[in-house]
Amino acid sequence: MVTENKHDWDERLQEALWVYKTTHQTTTNTTPYSLVYGVQTVVPIETQVVSLRVAVHQSIIDDELKELDLLDEKRLTAQQRLQSYQNNVSNGEIPITDSPILAVERTI
Repeated sequence: MVTENKHDWDERLQEALWVYKTTHQTTTNTTPYSLVYGVQTVVPIETQVVSLRVAVHQSIIDDELKELDLLDEKRLTAQQRLQSYQNNVSNGEIPITDSPILAVERTI
């Protein structure tokens, strides 16, 4: 990082800040990056050579995406059933009194 030419310090500033932000600080027992963003940094090499942390994170994301796909399917199925029920009611195939909504009587 340090070169013979001392006039290029401004070109190395971003690298120096990255090193500082990702270095574990004993006073806070964490990195400044994790204090700001709430997560640990992923070093670029970890995305190329899959580390356990990246693999676990990717697995969690894949599981969440699968859950979202299932949720979309459930919503679509519910919407189709509702549409079918409304069509049956409007065509007189299901009397309104037979609707699945329960009426509760109140005694005063």
